[in-house]
Amino acid sequence: MNMRKARWDQRPWCAAFVTWAVRQCGVPLTWLRGSLAAVATWNRAPPSRVVPQSQAAPADVVTYTYWSHQELVKEWPRNPKVPVFYAIGGNTSAGNVQHGVYTNIPRRKNSVRNIIRVI
Repeated sequence: MNMRKARWDQRPWCAAFVTWAVRQCGVPLTWLRGSLAAVATWNRAPPSRVVPQSQAAPADVVTYTYWSHQELVKEWPRNPKVPVFYAIGGNTSAGNVQHGVYTNIPRRKNSVRNIIRVI
């Protein structure tokens, strides 16, 4: 297998984007231990910061079960029959051709691994 280092513009940066956005709001993240640019760090958030889906709110951080990715909650419909929520994310194509930062990304609620309250 021919291994090579990924170019800077091909490295995952979703967690770095979420960290940047949270810090722009002046929110301290001293309770997180590890690289804040890594989804795994966010998945190890203290249990007191992890909330159930019924309590999801805008600005919460979501991580996913089936891929190493995270985004911010924009809107979480309270009706449990509504299967999607809307996110803001970086390093995503959001169904488009080019990766970037997108808002109003529809995501399935059943794909969420953790909802982390930062505020």
